Amino acid sequence: MQADNYLIPLLETYLKHYAIYPDSKELQLVLQSSPSFPSVLSVIQTCLYFGLKTNGYRADFEALQKNEMPVIAHVRTKDSEKFVLVKQVTERSVWYIDDTGHRMIEDTKENFCASWTGVLILSEKKMMTYRLGENKKSSKYRWAYGLFGLAVLCVILSGFLQHTLSIYTICALLLKSIGIWVSFHLIRHERSFFYSPINRFCHLRPSFDCDKVLRSGGATIFNTISLADIGLVYFISGEITLLLSVFSGLQKDSLLLLFYLSCCCIPYLLFSIIYQRFVIKKWCPLCLGVAGIVLLELSLFICYPDKNIWQTEILPFLYMLMFSFACAVLFLLFYYHLLRTEAEAFVNRTKYLQLKRTPAIFMPIFNRQAYTTVSSPYCIHIGNLHADIMITTLLNPMCDPCKKVAKEIIYLIKKFPENYVWQIRFDGIEANAYEEANRTQLHLLELCRKAKDNQTKLRIMADWFEQQSFRRFLKLHPIREISTETISTFREQQGENKQLNVKKVPAIRINGRELPLEYAITDIPLLCTDKLFTQLITCNPDKKT
Repeated sequence: MQADNYLIPLLETYLKHYAIYPDSKELQLVLQSSPSFPSVLSVIQTCLYFGLKTNGYRADFEALQKNEMPVIAHVRTKDSEKFVLVKQVTERSVWYIDDTGHRMIEDTKENFCASWTGVLILSEKKMMTYRLGENKKSSKYRWAYGLFGLAVLCVILSGFLQHTLSIYTICALLLKSIGIWVSFHLIRHERSFFYSPINRFCHLRPSFDCDKVLRSGGATIFNTISLADIGLVYFISGEITLLLSVFSGLQKDSLLLLFYLSCCCIPYLLFSIIYQRFVIKKWCPLCLGVAGIVLLELSLFICYPDKNIWQTEILPFLYMLMFSFACAVLFLLFYYHLLRTEAEAFVNRTKYLQLKRTPAIFMPIFNRQAYTTVSSPYCIHIGNLHADIMITTLLNPMCDPCKKVAKEIIYLIKKFPENYVWQIRFDGIEANAYEEANRTQLHLLELCRKAKDNQTKLRIMADWFEQQSFRRFLKLHPIREISTETISTFREQQGENKQLNVKKVPAIRINGRELPLEYAITDIPLLCTDKLFTQLITCNPDKKT
C-alpha cells in the first residue's frame, strides 16, 4: 500500500462528518489523479468533487480555535510533510488524528504550532450535492450474506445427498469458508495497490500493526513464500477436499484426516504468536484471525468422537488432497494476476486523468472547440435549472453510442443533482404532423413534458435506454395519443438542430462548447474541481472583447 494512502482514511473521516460516504476506490482515484497530488490543492479539489465548498487558508492558533471542527491542517516535520485532522482545540492542547500513525494524538499548543505550517482546509456546512455514496455502506455485509448462503446450501445439499452431512462437516466447511475470507483480506492488505478499510481494523489499537508483521522476516518462508499465501491454499484445499469427500462417500475419513492435518499447524501457531509478542512486539489481527480459525478446527477435532486413523482410506484422500492443492495454487496465482491487472489499470487511469486535469492541457483543447448558444424551450430539461453547467446532447433513441452517453449522464445527474442540468435534443424528421419515424422521440417528449419532477424524467429516460425496445417501453409508460403541442415542439426542435450543423450523433456540448474527443462525460466532475475550467466553461466567448 502506498505511503500517501494515509490521506484516504483521513478524508473518509472528514467527509463522514458531513454525511458523505464515498467509495474508497473512487476517493483514491479522485485524490491521486489530481495533477498536484499530494498537496493542499489536491485535498481541496477532492472535497469539491464530493460536494463540499472547500478552501485553504492561512491562519494563526487563535483563528484555529474559533473554527468549527473538524479541520484539516498541514504540518511539517524534519522528515516529511503531511495532513492531520484536527478534532478539538483548547487554549493549551490540540487533539488531532494522524492517519500516518493511525492514532489520535493529544499535543500541547507549543508542539503543535512548531510543526503546523499555518495552512488550514475548511469546508462550509450546506446541503450536500453528492448522493450515491450512502448506498456503498451496505456492501460491507456481502461476505456475511455469502457465508449465510453457504450454510443454507450445505443444509439443502444434505437433503439430496446419499450420505447426510454431519454437524462436524458443516462446521468444518464454515470454518474453512471464514478462513478463506480472512486470508483473502490478508493477501489484499499485503499486496494490493488500493487502500482498504481493513487497514483501519489493522491499526485499531496501538498494539496492532499488520504492516509491520507482514513485512517481517517471520512472515515468509525462504523470503519468497508468504504465510498469507499458505493460509489461503490451506483453507481452499481443505474446503475442496471436504466437498469432494461428501460426493465420493469418504466424508468421515477425509474429515478425520483433515483434522490431523490441522494438528500439523500447531508449531506455526506457536511460532507466530511468540514471534509477534516478543520479536516484533506488535499484533496482526488478521494473522491472529487465521490462527484462531485453526484453533477452532482443533477444538472441533477434540470433540470429534472417532479418532482412529488406522481404519481410514488414506490413498483416495491423498488423491483428493493433491487435486485440491493444485486447484488452490492455481486459484492463488489467478488472484495475484487479478490484483496486478487491477493495479496496472488503476495506475494507467490515474496517470491519464492527471494529464486530462492539467490546465496546460485542457485549456487549449476546450478553447478551440466550437461554441453555440444552446438554451432552448423546445428541449427536455432534467436537473437543476439554475446550475452553472448545462450538458446538451443530440441523441438518436435507437443508437447504441447514444445509449452509452445517456446512461453516463443519468448516473451523473443522480450523483450530483444540484450541479448540472441536462438539455436533451432528439434527432428526427421535421414534420407538421405525426411521423412514424419520430414515434419514439415523440413518445419520450410527450412523457417528459407531462412529468412534474426530475426523478420521473430520469426514470423515463433510464427505462428507454435500458433496452431500447418500444414495445416494452410502451407497457411501462403508456399514453393515449401524442398531443399537437408535442408535435409542434418537436418540429421547432428539429429546426434548431439544423442550425447546430451536427454531422454525427451523439453530439455533446458543455455550456455550448463541443465536448472534445479526448474527454468523456465522466471527466466533467473532475474537471469542475479546477477553477480555471469552471471560469472557462461558464464564460460566453461571444461576449469577449
